[in-house]
Amino acid sequence: MKHLSISAAFVLVLCAPIARGIQIVPQSASGETTITMSPVTPAPNEFFTFTVRGSWSDGCTPRYQNITAAGSTVQINALANANCLACTTAVTPYVFNTTALATSNPGIYTVEYYVTECNKPRTLIASQEFIISATCQFDRSLTSSATAVRVGTPLILRWCDPTFTPGADQGYSVNFYRVLASRNANGPFVPIGDVRNTTGVGINFDPTDVGAAFFFVEAHGCNVTIAGCSGDVVLRSNVVRVDVASENGCLPDPTTLCLNGGRFQVKATWRTADGNSGSGQAIALTANSGTFWFFTPDNVELVVKVLNACTQPVPHFWVFASGLTNVGVDLTVTDTKTGNTKTYSNPLGQPFQAIQDTGAFATCP
Repeated sequence: MKHLSISAAFVLVLCAPIARGIQIVPQSASGETTITMSPVTPAPNEFFTFTVRGSWSDGCTPRYQNITAAGSTVQINALANANCLACTTAVTPYVFNTTALATSNPGIYTVEYYVTECNKPRTLIASQEFIISATCQFDRSLTSSATAVRVGTPLILRWCDPTFTPGADQGYSVNFYRVLASRNANGPFVPIGDVRNTTGVGINFDPTDVGAAFFFVEAHGCNVTIAGCSGDVVLRSNVVRVDVASENGCLPDPTTLCLNGGRFQVKATWRTADGNSGSGQAIALTANSGTFWFFTPDNVELVVKVLNACTQPVPHFWVFASGLTNVGVDLTVTDTKTGNTKTYSNPLGQPFQAIQDTGAFATCP
């Protein structure tokens, strides 16, 4: 993942939330109040909700009341200390979610958050703009050209362009995209390159990248106003996973399990008394184990694992398997590092006998 190359990619227009907001702080609000949206970039007729986070200067924090929509304005209403009680004076954080809302019309909208506190007039706490587009949604737009690749085979990531400028003084414009990667779905993610004027990049992998890789993209843009484009408004895409195999290593696919760091390839074939046959469909469970189904996804037929026992007195890789079937089965395990293969067969019409082969591969390490 050390090299980025710009690829030819199509450009799509989609919506983006606009963070051109105002913060109006009444007497009992403390610090910044934020409004976030889920999904971040909804489509017409798609339900969405808002999450409001903030702090209040006493313990009688606002509670969600309702959400209304009229024209291009959405209003979130909350009540604080509705019974005018004595409240603790400590600053208190709060958060609430609205009920779901949808609109059929694409365009730029404004969401306003109001609080009615005790007997005070209703007060505007925060306001910001968001966009609903009829084309695509940036927070769900990231795709990869493959879910698994070998070292030396390029991967293409593609996403949508969230630029949306319906007028000369309104909208959002992307300045550049930042591509980030991690070994873990939850991060930490690190930047691996910035690109401009494109919605796709090519990723090249080297041998140090073998294993699971996770990617997402940030769109760094600005708010379009009559005075020009200002601010650094960051939108984030979804995360995609890509499994990277060594040049000769196991490459997972619907009928292949790759176990023990991708070193071992496991496949299964089946046959029935009526002459039907096929390949087992692989489902990974952990780095060392997985299952196969033959006829329907909810009917598990085989469970298999390959364990590294190279620290044992007699160092080997172990193969364990159990079956919930009496059809004919051939289970083939291949050490992709050495090319050694072992096949375990279950005769047609007999219950699958458990496999506990602690001498399977004497190919450590």
